[in-house]
Amino acid sequence: MVPNYRNYGRPGLLLEKIIPEYNNKILQGMLIEASALHDQVSRFADWKGENLFRICGMRNISYWYIEFTHTVPMYIPKCFKILVRNIKYKFDIWSFLGHVPSYIPSINHVVMRSVWNKGDLNNYIRSREDIFEKNIFTDGEPTKYYSPNLFERNDANVELLEESAHEKIRDCFYYCYWRLPTTKNIDSHINNLIYHNSSKVKNIISVRKTIIKINEISDRIENFEIFEGSTIKIKSATCSVLCDDGEKISNIKYNVILQDSESKCLKNGDVVNAILVKDDSRWYVMIGNLGSITLNDPRALIALTLHHLLKSVEDDSSLTKIPFKKFLLKLEDVISSNNEIFPASDLWKKDIPGLAQIGLESLKPLFFKNEDNLYHISPTLISYFSIYCPNNLNDLKRLEDVAKLFDTFKISSKKWGQKPREILNHDDKSWSQKVNHSNWNSQLLKASPRLANNMVFSRIISNHYTHMK
Repeated sequence: MVPNYRNYGRPGLLLEKIIPEYNNKILQGMLIEASALHDQVSRFADWKGENLFRICGMRNISYWYIEFTHTVPMYIPKCFKILVRNIKYKFDIWSFLGHVPSYIPSINHVVMRSVWNKGDLNNYIRSREDIFEKNIFTDGEPTKYYSPNLFERNDANVELLEESAHEKIRDCFYYCYWRLPTTKNIDSHINNLIYHNSSKVKNIISVRKTIIKINEISDRIENFEIFEGSTIKIKSATCSVLCDDGEKISNIKYNVILQDSESKCLKNGDVVNAILVKDDSRWYVMIGNLGSITLNDPRALIALTLHHLLKSVEDDSSLTKIPFKKFLLKLEDVISSNNEIFPASDLWKKDIPGLAQIGLESLKPLFFKNEDNLYHISPTLISYFSIYCPNNLNDLKRLEDVAKLFDTFKISSKKWGQKPREILNHDDKSWSQKVNHSNWNSQLLKASPRLANNMVFSRIISNHYTHMK
């Protein structure tokens, strides 16, 4: 694979010069992963009327980008503030490149947002708690997401997101965004955050989100640098970490670094919904504890199990529906296979349907049960409603109807020969009647191919690329 880079802006500069000088093996891994993801998206996310991918003039797949021609919500959890860096990029008045890790619910992914500034970014970020914003799309330059995991936006068009949408966007990050470490010794670069200036990579951080059990916390307090010149107080801990091999969820013991402030809220035996980060050479660092998992509050376990089932993309699979019995069997398997994390497995397995009901009731409207099936209101749909009709985020009936409507999007190879593509398999008359009956705006129909594409794309990038069939 020999890419022809030429001059394609910052992603081209990164791939042509900066990353190879830092570590050429990382570059090769990125190119292989970008090619694999491109093949998956070309196969499974190609509804008529939606140009999802643009290839940047390369002979082979080196990098691609997606244009967001719509308003995009953006969320910076407070635990991400430790990852925000403002780096001197070049010598002019707008000389700082702010590196701001952000959750983008439209594609259910954490990206590295670029914020050009005059050196005042840190004060803006660190003076606030959770930050909810939206990048307003106009008729000008669209926001772009590049396969090196860069998110380029127009800062002049950024506004605060309506407060009525905050809770649902936060819940999407807590319960729909999962990136388990893999049991394979191959990195997934789509989850990397690249910190750099115009000539050098400063650091590459990998982000993972999973469930961990704190086995034993050390009493010793030490100093630790996540970034050069940025020291924090830490304690080390042995932990059991849920990992994914593509088929099964198992656990591996890791040494994990806890911020001293976080360790004071934890004790041996706690099971938590955790954000972990690491660079190429060191242990995982837990930067965020998003809540404990107990028999009385199994939300994260329920959501992770559902995510594992929903992330698969196969012919004729649904974008929103899972058979309830299939989910119960998977939940029992996750608990039984991980006695190190759920040691009192008999208690956890005593009433699997009851445990599921407790979690599902608290996870509405993200997940809900209807007859023999579970339905998912994906972050893509939450993102759409948060922008265009945030007041409807509390209308459970309307959201349930949306989930059922998007169940009519199927993958079918029968009409497209050997290369299956996503097509719209629904009765247009029936769809229109439902929409009119619910008094929905016709914009939802117009946006549905884009929303379906984003839902498929979010599934593809939530997998380790070697797990895809």
